[in-house]
Amino acid sequence: PLVLIVGAGVGIAAILGTIRFVRGWSLKPMIYCALVPVLILTAYAWVDPNLRVILGLAWDCGAVTTGPVTVPLVLSLGIGIANAAGKGDSSLSGFGVVTMASLFPIMAVLILGIVVSSTITPEQIIAAAEAQASAGSAELTVWDQTPVNEIVLGVRAILPLVIFLMFVLFVILKSSLPNRMVTTYGLVLSILGMCIFNVGLTYGLGAIGNQSGAVLPAAFMSLPISPSSPIFPELVGLAIVIGFAFLMG
Repeated sequence: PLVLIVGAGVGIAAILGTIRFVRGWSLKPMIYCALVPVLILTAYAWVDPNLRVILGLAWDCGAVTTGPVTVPLVLSLGIGIANAAGKGDSSLSGFGVVTMASLFPIMAVLILGIVVSSTITPEQIIAAAEAQASAGSAELTVWDQTPVNEIVLGVRAILPLVIFLMFVLFVILKSSLPNRMVTTYGLVLSILGMCIFNVGLTYGLGAIGNQSGAVLPAAFMSLPISPSSPIFPELVGLAIVIGFAFLMG
């Protein structure tokens, strides 16, 4: 349900962005109208102890629009519709959909949390999470292991979307590609690139990030994995950690 509700939020944002291009609406009022409910829902969740724990999850779900698949697609969709509708003087007129698509998933997750909290008790949620965790701790199949899992995720991220776009282009719109060979070549490279990207994240960036995050608190506190911790005085160590987080951001 969480993945579906986040996808629905991005879809609603894309629909509103499309209507904005066609109707020539201003972007600012739409952002304000989307941001105000998000802030109200956030404040409501903050005062509820059972909902406060999902605030980080909800706001992080807004980052789904910063992915390597969503951003190019949403931007190209907006630019194409804006140019076709004749509502913009340049390609910059298509921007703004990503901002909308960042807010609606947050709103959707908060609404989902409120609905679930009002229909299911916290004990039932904890029991379901424990059951899911115990089921996930079972022996992994070959499809769940690295690097096969990353390859499957890379293909799953692009191929269904390509099939859907081709169906819309060829069947519904009765159109054709101006250069099929170049497009096919680009799609193959995009799928291969996404698979390599996922494998690289698992073996490279993700691994070094986990290791750095596990050892970084040793700069200001004692950790079993670091015999020499704390390495610096508390204030100096905290300053180093804060500076590291700032530079990473």
